[in-house]
Amino acid sequence: MLIPEINFCTTEDLQALVFMEEHCFPDSPWSFRILLRDLEASSREAFFYLGAFWKGFLVGYAVFRPRNGELALLRIGVLRRYRRQKIGAQLLEAGELLAAEIPLPSLSLEVHQKNGEARSFYESMGYVLDGISSRNAAHTATPPLVYRKDLSKNLRDYLR
Repeated sequence: MLIPEINFCTTEDLQALVFMEEHCFPDSPWSFRILLRDLEASSREAFFYLGAFWKGFLVGYAVFRPRNGELALLRIGVLRRYRRQKIGAQLLEAGELLAAEIPLPSLSLEVHQKNGEARSFYESMGYVLDGISSRNAAHTATPPLVYRKDLSKNLRDYLR
């Protein structure tokens, strides 16, 4: 297990995020403009880009946004050579702490039905299948699944 430094990304991390997008999501990377817009808007519109930094380099990241009374995971990626080191789990746990800090009672995410590896990962982290996404149903032949984790107990413990 690798223990990276988890911190908020800034516009200084923009080039590294562009690289991460192209590496982790080659079929649908977010553009430079989207990333820049989100990073510049993060304080006003509550986009949270958390980065996992190892020896000063971005090796993983996760993007969160409050939506419909909960925190939503929009994106998570880890460089291939750093996978299977629990970096994704650490980023997800940092997002859960972020939800408690805001405070929001749950964290949700969407995952493609055929992505069994990701589904197993989220289930191992305590996320429960909550249905099929209606938000993206019209855009894909197989709409993504919604997973959710109730953080209200964790929130009560955190606030004690």
